[in-house]
Amino acid sequence: MYGSRKDYVKAGQYLEESLKISKELGNRRLEGVNYLNLGTINKQLENYDKAIENLGYALSVFEDMQNTIYIARCQIGIGHYYLHINKINQSLIHATKAYEEGEKYEFKTIILNSAELLSQIYLSKKDTLKSYYYNNIKYQMKDSLNLEESLTQLSKLELQYDFHKKEQEERIKQQQKDYLYLITIISLIFIFVIITVVLLSRQKVRAKNALFEKKQLEDKIEFKNKELAINVMSLIKKNEMLSSISDQLILLKSKAVKDETKKTLQIIARKLKKNSESEIWEEFELRFKQVHGEFYKKLLEKFPQLSQGEQRLCAFLRLNMSTKEISDLTGQSISAL
Repeated sequence: MYGSRKDYVKAGQYLEESLKISKELGNRRLEGVNYLNLGTINKQLENYDKAIENLGYALSVFEDMQNTIYIARCQIGIGHYYLHINKINQSLIHATKAYEEGEKYEFKTIILNSAELLSQIYLSKKDTLKSYYYNNIKYQMKDSLNLEESLTQLSKLELQYDFHKKEQEERIKQQQKDYLYLITIISLIFIFVIITVVLLSRQKVRAKNALFEKKQLEDKIEFKNKELAINVMSLIKKNEMLSSISDQLILLKSKAVKDETKKTLQIIARKLKKNSESEIWEEFELRFKQVHGEFYKKLLEKFPQLSQGEQRLCAFLRLNMSTKEISDLTGQSISAL
């Protein structure tokens, strides 16, 4: 970072620290890189003796590691040093070695930098043809690297485009999923509301029908009660009539002369009274049960000790009959009731 800002002194200090750490860690590659960078920095600071020393250490490290590309970089750095101090032949040896390694392993940056150095060397030797030759190679490599960089940049842009396109597609898919989810939720809510409305409507209709049926049943019961009341009144009249006939027979009995006639009238009066009472109660209970079928059952469940007469009395009360009406029907006095 400091080297790019041309603060070579600060850069050198940090590289010395980095070199120390790399030696402590035993990281030979990092040690070699630090020596190589220190050589470049010291050359910029015009500390040429220190620069060649650093480059020599770097070359030794990378030769031990057999790291070809860094060996070639060291050769180029040493070649520049010897060119600077005007040792042309030694510079040519190192530049040529770097160039050959670059061609052998197709290191285009090495070919470019070593070709540039060779062009400068041959220019110093006044060999313009070879200088021009290596200068051409330098520009060919530069164009090739620029092309590769452009292709790399293009590939990068294509990858970015593909990535953004895929990201956009994924986003659209997610939006579609979210939209579908929302539509599903809204549809379910709508269906739920419709079902609720239908159920409430049906419940309302059922309640209305139940009320209507209840009203019909109540009307029917009321009608039956009225009908039963009319029948009861008819039974009362019938009972009164039969009682009157029975009383008249008993009166005739007292006026009869013959004992046989008296006895016959007595028997007829008793049978008439007995049969009339039996028929009246049978008819009453039959009609009452038609209207109030469960009345006696529920009454006996609550009060199992009630006598038949008490059950009938409860039935009369169920019909809202007055004490006088009950007295007329049963033949009992009001005080007895």
